[in-house]
Amino acid sequence: MRNAHRREIWRGKLKKLDNLEMSTLGHGIWEEKLKIMENEKNPLDH
Repeated sequence: MRNAHRREIWRGKLKKLDNLEMSTLGHGIWEEKLKIMENEKNPLDH
């Protein structure tokens, strides 16, 4: 039962992320996060 509950929580979080992604503000946030992740992945490139 506990795992099922956790899965429901995750589903809710993913749904919220989807809604954020749909908005232009959310899209901008994702762009920034992706840029930061790329920079952390390739520190020698900069």
